[in-house]
Amino acid sequence: AYPDEQLIDPKIHINKVFTLFYQERELGFIFKGEQHDFWEATYVDSGVLYTIIDNVGYKLKQGDIIFYNKNQHHIQWGDPEIHVCFLTISFDMSLDESSVLSNKKFKVEDDLYNILCNIIKENDNEYIYKDDMIIGYLKEFIIKLLRNEKSKVEYKKKTTSIQYKAENSIVSKTIEYIRMNIDKKLNIQIIADNIPIS
Repeated sequence: AYPDEQLIDPKIHINKVFTLFYQERELGFIFKGEQHDFWEATYVDSGVLYTIIDNVGYKLKQGDIIFYNKNQHHIQWGDPEIHVCFLTISFDMSLDESSVLSNKKFKVEDDLYNILCNIIKENDNEYIYKDDMIIGYLKEFIIKLLRNEKSKVEYKKKTTSIQYKAENSIVSKTIEYIRMNIDKKLNIQIIADNIPIS
């Protein structure tokens, strides 16, 4: 038997991809909506796509992706003046942190865009084990997207923490300076020059 710390235990499972298609829709198209017991992702390659998820509206522009969680009712429609091209992938996935992907749009950066291109390339060819590669790329895409989102939150927390510590330090230095010089005539400029802060 192997120790638990050596166990590789995936947290995201994608079992099947049900649909994978790229399409250009007519001006002002309307998809009246659906809901299903699997995930769906829509990536806008060009143009503008509007969608409503459980009565909340989103406007997706080129480079945006949105995920429809299991059993979320969603509607899509296009702008009456701009053609929209988009990629739709529907798939069976189990994910503990599903709320991280739900009810928000994401901007797809270059590294993630390249993964989407690989998915389309695999789908358009008859490579050996192409289905496995598509699922592998889709899983990689979702993991990297989740990591990017988590690092943004952590960076924001760190920035806030650093800012808070810096502000506390300034306040502490100011109070200490005033206490040490209470017998002198002080003004903001004198205190600022001696902290030092602008």
